[in-house]
Amino acid sequence: MRGVDRFDLVTLDLQMNEMHGLEVLQRIRSRVETAALPVIVATGSNDP
Repeated sequence: MRGVDRFDLVTLDLQMNEMHGLEVLQRIRSRVETAALPVIVATGSNDP
């Protein structure tokens, strides 16, 4: 998120190589600047 002023929406995959999507979501929610940012979470997993 560095170097970018604003986002209107984030699309997030839960299964990423470097970091789990829920960890990214926690980081987004923990920052005052992005806490209310809409996030769409998706996954290709077949697990319920």
